[in-house]
Amino acid sequence: MNGAPFVLCSEQHTRTYIDPGYKSLRLVRALGPSSNPLGKTGFHVLCAGIPLDPATFPKSARWYGRKHFLADINTSGHLIYVSDRFREVIEKIEPNVHQFLPIDLSDSKKQLLARRNAMIVCRTIDATDEKAMAAQGWVLRQGVWRLPSDLPKDDPDYKPYRKGGWAYIFDPTKIGSNAMWYDQRRLVRGPHPYVSADLANVLLSASLTGLNLKPVSNSASSID
Repeated sequence: MNGAPFVLCSEQHTRTYIDPGYKSLRLVRALGPSSNPLGKTGFHVLCAGIPLDPATFPKSARWYGRKHFLADINTSGHLIYVSDRFREVIEKIEPNVHQFLPIDLSDSKKQLLARRNAMIVCRTIDATDEKAMAAQGWVLRQGVWRLPSDLPKDDPDYKPYRKGGWAYIFDPTKIGSNAMWYDQRRLVRGPHPYVSADLANVLLSASLTGLNLKPVSNSASSID
């Protein structure tokens, strides 16, 4: 495994629907200022890279998938649900950085299936290689990278959509010793944080179920 970072995901079959309640998530508040231009409350704050106020976060959620799809990592909507095993691995590598909010997963009969942790990634960094990104055609607007086809048609940098060739390229010197983060120049962030190659190796060695790591050389369009 080389030094390039990876996108942290869960395996396709573990991405079931987990519902903590639409109204409940709208009430979630951040504990500090957000670098996400979409805002610091509600759904957008879940992937803003900053701690949340635990008092505003749901304590339970309904699990809609098959019970045997419960894994060490499940993703649904804007959230990452992890087991204590997963949490321990992260906290060993980056202690006192990320937030793990306890949440009970129950079935349709309100029977407790599992106790999990909603993993809130609490770090954002600007790690992209600006020259390489611009060379691909990305345009920096309001602090985030945009496809030229997403810009208004009267914008001088607007261009029709070009299929393929849109990759996020990182500068290793900007990543430094960071193990898990959201990139502050990416508008739509999650629940797919970036992880360093070192952390990816540790996660793989721990034999965590549901784990899926995607090289960042993949298309920078939406992660399935």
